[in-house]
Amino acid sequence: MARLSSARAALIVTSLSLLATCGGDAPAPTSRFDSRRVVDEGGLIVDLICPGAAGCEEAEGPLFIGLGQRTITPVVESYGDLNGDRTRNANEPFTDENGNGVWDAVWMAGFDIGRAATGVHDDTYVRAISVRQGDLRIGLLSIDCVGYFVEEVLDIRKVALEKGLGFDHIMIASTHNHETKDTMGMWGSGPLSSGYDRPYMVQILVRSVEALAQARFAEREATIKAVQVDVPHLVADSRQPIVLDSVVTALAFEDTRQRTFGSLVVFGNHPESLSDGNTLITSDYPYYLRDKLESHWPGSTSVFFAGSLGGLMNPLGVRGCPDAEGNAGCRNGEFEKARYIGEGAADALIAAFESSESVFTEAAPQLEVRRKRFMLGTTNFVFALGFSLGAVRRDVFDPQGRKMNRERINQLSLEEARAGAIQIQTEVNHITLGPIEILTVPGELYPELWLAKPDGSVYLEAPDNADYPEAPFETPLVLEMPRSTRRKIIINQANDGLGYIIPKRQYDEQPPHAYKPNGQYGEQNSLGPDTAPKLNAAVRAMYELTH
Repeated sequence: MARLSSARAALIVTSLSLLATCGGDAPAPTSRFDSRRVVDEGGLIVDLICPGAAGCEEAEGPLFIGLGQRTITPVVESYGDLNGDRTRNANEPFTDENGNGVWDAVWMAGFDIGRAATGVHDDTYVRAISVRQGDLRIGLLSIDCVGYFVEEVLDIRKVALEKGLGFDHIMIASTHNHETKDTMGMWGSGPLSSGYDRPYMVQILVRSVEALAQARFAEREATIKAVQVDVPHLVADSRQPIVLDSVVTALAFEDTRQRTFGSLVVFGNHPESLSDGNTLITSDYPYYLRDKLESHWPGSTSVFFAGSLGGLMNPLGVRGCPDAEGNAGCRNGEFEKARYIGEGAADALIAAFESSESVFTEAAPQLEVRRKRFMLGTTNFVFALGFSLGAVRRDVFDPQGRKMNRERINQLSLEEARAGAIQIQTEVNHITLGPIEILTVPGELYPELWLAKPDGSVYLEAPDNADYPEAPFETPLVLEMPRSTRRKIIINQANDGLGYIIPKRQYDEQPPHAYKPNGQYGEQNSLGPDTAPKLNAAVRAMYELTH
């Protein structure tokens, strides 16, 4: 069984003592696919197929579903902005919440660096769903944060395994919230400062395992009802080519008395309606979406995941709270705009659930999961520098898949790093959950890499002046998924946070540019042009796995 490194274990041992141990050590691995293994002896993620692997031999009978949640709201030490420059200066007062005599800033992620929180509007959460059928149990964990790297994901899986919670696989995704504390180290006080706070990350780990435990012990026999609605008035595409993924999907979990006790929502729309001027901690529009669904089903818990985000799917271009003439009544940066987006999506879903023609179910529901590791390099100067210097918390591997120590990394030039001498690991998942099938990707996928037109053709373009005019079009991932009558959805920022995943034929880093004279933002936050082709190859390889 894979164990936490001694350095990581030392950081979390005190906090983890609060968790009750639910079981003993996992048995030794017995086959190629073993759900009791998180990583192999070299630190590489272990591929998985359930049911059928050791530890998850069969999945038969009814579904049992439970939900759990814990708050992860950071402690904010507000300050008096006496000169109105939105920066705390040395002479300005602050609330010393921990009594250490020092202003402990909470640096907010998602927009510019140097944005310090001044208060809390609503709590942020980790929310968990546990699903069991026969010997197979999977966890679905949503974290209200901007991104969550695979190393942190593996830590949660390892601790859950060591605590005997019985999960064969845990899928962990960030909501990509732009209005809370930095969890990736990219948004500090300045260009050379990290916003990464290890004690806060330990708090997320501990509360994630607590939420998973709560969900696991709350399991009850359940059925699933699902709906999909198109809400093009609630999401906009701010980058060319304009390809809008405006469908929101929801699952409602009903107990044997036909009472809805939980819901799962997937919407490809950046949680950034509060924009870059906000300094209050909030989960943005998912707060209003979840709250409206929980009010509709009293006593229930709602869990939000992000769908296709790249391209860029966002609420900033939405005309909020329109009047009879279509004029905006609420604007970016206002909580009414976040309410309009969140409650608007919830209202559309509720109406669909109340229409019997819109609801789809599965008479004999199935639970299945696949997991496939794959490796990526980066041509991005900033990312390569961060990986090389260790400024970004990631394990680094050589092209043969061997973990590299700091001494070996330091021997490499930045040019070698950008040429593929360093690799990082990540993964894709496929989850069958009753009437839906979920494909997960470890970043923000451009919708044209996901969607296909009704006739099966692609939304991908071959613009003039793009960098790779001969690159073949990637197959839209929805067409890579197995054919079935189940509805297909995609979850972004799942098990990792690798930035934008851009079609190689549209990749446009070098002048002259394709869509705008000075280019458009996207490539600056991408690992590189080969990420999309390698993702497609990994998805195909995942479906080719056999016992």
